[in-house]
Amino acid sequence: MRLFNGTLYVAEAFSGIYSVNIKNGDMSLLVSISDFQPEMKFPDDLVLTKDGNLLYFSDGSEVYTLENMMYMVLEGNA
Repeated sequence: MRLFNGTLYVAEAFSGIYSVNIKNGDMSLLVSISDFQPEMKFPDDLVLTKDGNLLYFSDGSEVYTLENMMYMVLEGNA
């Protein structure tokens, strides 16, 4: 999660990247896991540039979703 100018940006492992207006609670899906081919499996972190114009995010796995995280741990890639 990152906070920038009253907006909270959240990497949510099941559906993608959201922005949440902390004043009124409005939430918008910015990036869906299905926006990519192959689909993202585990969106897990994000960062904004200092000016807030760019959002970078990472996908924690190319293979496992959050439901299968234990396999990722056992594989040694977590």
